[in-house]
Amino acid sequence: MIQGNNISKDYFIDNAKRLQVFNKINFSIEKNEKVGFLGLNGSGKSTICKIISQAEPISSGELKVSSSISWPIGIYNCLKESLTATENIRFISIAYGIDSKKISEQIEYYAELEGFMSNPIKTYSAGMRAKLAFFIAFSIEFDFYICDEITSVGDISFRKKAQEFFDTIVKDKGLILCSHNSENIKKNVDKVYVVYNGGLSEKLNVNDGLKFYEEIRLNKNEK
Repeated sequence: MIQGNNISKDYFIDNAKRLQVFNKINFSIEKNEKVGFLGLNGSGKSTICKIISQAEPISSGELKVSSSISWPIGIYNCLKESLTATENIRFISIAYGIDSKKISEQIEYYAELEGFMSNPIKTYSAGMRAKLAFFIAFSIEFDFYICDEITSVGDISFRKKAQEFFDTIVKDKGLILCSHNSENIKKNVDKVYVVYNGGLSEKLNVNDGLKFYEEIRLNKNEK
């Protein structure tokens, strides 16, 4: 379970000017629950991802986590550019106590990197890096996976394969999806928090969440 109680998050610019992103927000995510944080660009969705994964400290409040959580996939790049793909997989496997051989062939196949696994990451295109990072993350077992978008790299065939792999992995796991894409939310989660004006809505079913989000989006466009 993941629970946030009265969480506030502030940033300080030049060690003086205070920028408040969230003010006393509350949320709860149950075991195996699939929850979206839906908001406009700049609303703080990525900050939510970082807070929940404990990659970003909170300014006040309380965060309770009793489950294993992935790093924020799509926000933090887990790859070291001077290492090869094989070396990156080995390095991350050691950190999480798993056998790299069990996941290396799977990653090579799904990420479509046959013939490139011994090349340094710095020689990869942005798309190749995104594919590798995506499949490394989802090849390690966590109670919750947290990401800002399902991969949008590659052609239609690759995206279909990535979605099928993703669906299989998260079927019996929790998912936290931080997105501004209504279709991604509709396809992948069961409940939604709408992120707006430094706060969160109550936890809503997907249809109600999408309706509320659309109202916010239209109101902003009218201003």
